[in-house]
Amino acid sequence: MIDASKTETGLSQAYAEAATLLRDPASLSGEALAQAALQVMDWLWALPDPEATCALFRQTRDRVPAGGAPAEAVVPYLLRGAAALFATGASAEARTLLQGLIASRPDLLPARRLLAAGLRAEAPDLALSTLAALRDTPAFQKDAAAVALYLDLLLRNRRSGLAHLEASRLQASLPAPELMLLLANAEPLATDRLVLLNAFFESQQLAPLALRQAAPGGRLLDGFAWPWRGAGDGPLVSVLMVATDAAATLATSLAALQAQSHGNWEALVVDNASTDATAGLLRGLAQQDKRIRPIVQAKRLAAGAALNLALQAAAGEFVLCHGASLVSHPDRLKLEVAALAAQPSLLAGISQVVQLDWAGQALAGLEGGFRQPHRASPLFRRAEVVRDIGHFAAIEEGAEQDLLTRIVGFRGAASLVQLPQALALAPEAKDGWQAAPAALGPWLDWLAACLAEGRAPLILPDGTPGAGGDGMPDPLAAARDASSCARLSLRPAAVASKGALITTRTSASTPAGLAPGAHLRPVLHVADLGADSQLVTLLLNHAVIEQRQGLRSQVWNILGTAPKGFCWQAQRLRAAGLPILEEAPEEPASLFIYGRRLLDRLADVPPPPAGSEVVVLVATPAEVAEASKRLAKLGLAGRVLPANFALFVNRPDLAQGQALQDRWDVALATNLFGESRPATELGSIGVSLHGQVVSEADLAFIEALRAATGTAPIVLVDPDSKDRLAGSPARVVLASRGRNFWNDFFADVTLLVERDGNIAKLGLLSGVAQSILRRRPVVLVTAEDTATPGLLAFPSESEVLGFLGGLSRNPGAYAALVKTAQAELGAHLGDGFHLQRLRELEA
Repeated sequence: MIDASKTETGLSQAYAEAATLLRDPASLSGEALAQAALQVMDWLWALPDPEATCALFRQTRDRVPAGGAPAEAVVPYLLRGAAALFATGASAEARTLLQGLIASRPDLLPARRLLAAGLRAEAPDLALSTLAALRDTPAFQKDAAAVALYLDLLLRNRRSGLAHLEASRLQASLPAPELMLLLANAEPLATDRLVLLNAFFESQQLAPLALRQAAPGGRLLDGFAWPWRGAGDGPLVSVLMVATDAAATLATSLAALQAQSHGNWEALVVDNASTDATAGLLRGLAQQDKRIRPIVQAKRLAAGAALNLALQAAAGEFVLCHGASLVSHPDRLKLEVAALAAQPSLLAGISQVVQLDWAGQALAGLEGGFRQPHRASPLFRRAEVVRDIGHFAAIEEGAEQDLLTRIVGFRGAASLVQLPQALALAPEAKDGWQAAPAALGPWLDWLAACLAEGRAPLILPDGTPGAGGDGMPDPLAAARDASSCARLSLRPAAVASKGALITTRTSASTPAGLAPGAHLRPVLHVADLGADSQLVTLLLNHAVIEQRQGLRSQVWNILGTAPKGFCWQAQRLRAAGLPILEEAPEEPASLFIYGRRLLDRLADVPPPPAGSEVVVLVATPAEVAEASKRLAKLGLAGRVLPANFALFVNRPDLAQGQALQDRWDVALATNLFGESRPATELGSIGVSLHGQVVSEADLAFIEALRAATGTAPIVLVDPDSKDRLAGSPARVVLASRGRNFWNDFFADVTLLVERDGNIAKLGLLSGVAQSILRRRPVVLVTAEDTATPGLLAFPSESEVLGFLGGLSRNPGAYAALVKTAQAELGAHLGDGFHLQRLRELEA
């Protein structure tokens, strides 16, 4: 049996113990092997080194009988293995393992919790049903991670009302900080969400933050006010930042630093050859506060190499790695420095972090819980680390984690202190707990070899291995190798062979994770492609979503007619590569019939295969009764639903099943027009006046828009309104019949302004829908309070002009705006919405 205390002495011991298990297959088996392997897997997982954890699990699993109902001692081993499989991309294998565990032990809550966490992104409804089966058991109510995940899944399934009720019922099961974050996620208003984020800090015995009147530009964390504090006493802390095109986030990150209660710091900020406004912004901030020290780098470096420039210029007793989008609580430096200074034997310290998306939604980790160890932002003693461990590895992602792993690996777990409070909010994954360790693979291989031979894992100032580093593999070559399913990194083997790096790869392919929709049955769309209609446009969006999400999606042109005239949508079905059949396939499918008149044609062909789910979509509610009669006459079981072509009106809660009972809501295949130029930065702003008479108010708004942004907008008008814009500064695009004028309009437009505040008019064929289909964000002027996920709504034109003026002067903010919009649209109007609906249909 492996002594657990041995695995705490350092990375070398953990890898050595793992190598022993791999080298001598006869030494242990069954429950003893499971317990021994679990101790080492837990240590490797905590590094984190999920690759080595997964490798050890795969190599020992065959010697641990787990058929039927596994022994109690084997279950934790299997759960850790499933988590490692999820973390390394083998999602299908992990699901199979957990489903087998649940089948033999239906009351095994940890297995249900882990499976639900693995399913939540691609199948939130299945994740919810997996976990909800035990929601009333005492074990569930004592498991804070399970309760937090359950409430999070209710929100993901758009059951916010039930989430609030369950939060009240189960609040005693949750730590107060987790409860505050869940309640914040449930709040649709940014101001209310900020208040609850503040309550999250207070629940950790941290001082609340001052709030501004509103979060400008839709960036939630900008809603906090940061009182400036001058220099103070105490040890000097050198804060290292790499700013690469960080104009959208840097000011807020540094403002939070200027509000620190520990004021004796210096911020060494590397402008890493930014192409946006980072340089000017940084120069201005440095003039206002001499503690901010810019380091201008003309040629872009890997983030680790840029950190080394800052580290060499640092003068502090302590060094803090700090992302350029990270927002730190004002007491962060005070608390972390105090914890590290209290014990001279400590070399480094970390606190916790909460990962947010741009809208302020907190993200939970794989095993539940929002607060995760902040390995991407360690505080360490500068002199000792530079002497014994060296500098940062010259890699793009994960250099901070690599340094922390070398510290703990060489000096042992006792050299690190971990604070329980979450002292930072991270709106970008690279600055939070999601900083991917994938790039660390070859460096961990090298580290294992160093420790096996008793060498210090020293990295030189140029980011390359120091003395004894000849075994360091080429990171780029390793990354190329890692893209193959045949690669299986076995870091423990490096220790077993006394430092010789083993590059043998297994020939067995790792089971790939299924595409989000791959487990659904095939879909057959029955339509008349002889003419365009809103129903055919609906079909096009459905089929494109299904195709790119891994479903087998086909179109049956039941009347056999070829597209006539300018049938853009019907022709696009062929351009998208969708199979178009002349007769129905023989396998069961989800059968969608577009239009009641096609039911007459079905009377002349063989009936759909047994097991098919038939849905007839009609254009108006008035057609439902007649279509239902025709369906019954054919002897087919199914339902008739009117299509709801509105984007934001009359869209009931799908998670409650209402959408399938009453109507079929439109789904949009975002980026349907893949040939459109990717909008990576704000270009021209567009205004669509198509289908309306151009008024004086329209002309005044166009002029005001040019004045606010400094750029002439692009305006889409009908040909008979062209003369109205003769004296306007706008560039005019004509909505000419016979052309796909939306493509002409959006060729240069990267953001659409919709002045008509009538949300009911925003339908499938509207300019807003056309903008969404091309992944262009939309700014809407409306006084209505109807929810418009994915759109930025303002009550007045003056607020829109102020927002667009600021956006035009802050190019980096546009990318953040697009990211937020796409996330919201996918869940409410796009791929995620449509797949969830298909699952409801199958259920």
